[in-house]
Amino acid sequence: MYWKTLLIKQNKHHRYGVLGHTLKVIFGAIKDKKYKFIVAGLLHDIGKPTVAFQKPEDIILGEYSFTDHEEVSYQMIKNWKFINNWTKNIVRYHYTIRDIEKCRRKGDKVVFETEIYQLPAPIFRSTNEYTISILSAHKELKEMDRQDKIRATYMHSVLRYLQSNYMTNTSLRERFGIDAKNTAMVSRIIKETLEENKISIYDESVGTRARTYVPSWSK
Repeated sequence: MYWKTLLIKQNKHHRYGVLGHTLKVIFGAIKDKKYKFIVAGLLHDIGKPTVAFQKPEDIILGEYSFTDHEEVSYQMIKNWKFINNWTKNIVRYHYTIRDIEKCRRKGDKVVFETEIYQLPAPIFRSTNEYTISILSAHKELKEMDRQDKIRATYMHSVLRYLQSNYMTNTSLRERFGIDAKNTAMVSRIIKETLEENKISIYDESVGTRARTYVPSWSK
């Protein structure tokens, strides 16, 4: 199964095996002059053949399924010192990045309206055939746990980035509906999200008050 998925076939969503698909991604990056993505393209499916399996319907169709291959790929390379963190994050989140970009291109309102109505950030779960978006009812900030806040902060930074903008303390405060006098609360949430390596400071040379933030995979 490992060699077959690596060299010959995956499923209806991929024309080639993992190796052929990887070469196609690299060629696309070179063609589009997105040279920064070449190493990430080379490694983004490195763990995919190791998690290949067949569901009953796959056996009938002669296809394969893959579960959490992006996380497996990341775990394989996370301690490689010669690969920078940006590349590692692209590998780890390439499905999430793809799904959010699809929402932006299609004008999908789901992701954007979680911001407008201050809902907890959606959770994306991708399979070979579809993407599941898990939405939650409105929560006051005090009802959100640490991971809720970090996920919402990360998603806010992604949406700002895709709109050619940056996340700031003010933009996040407005996203959470926090009063202007409670900026310290926002700073704590940003600090926790930075510690989780979900976002990065765009320009570390500026003062704390003027700092802007981007998704960690964008630097």
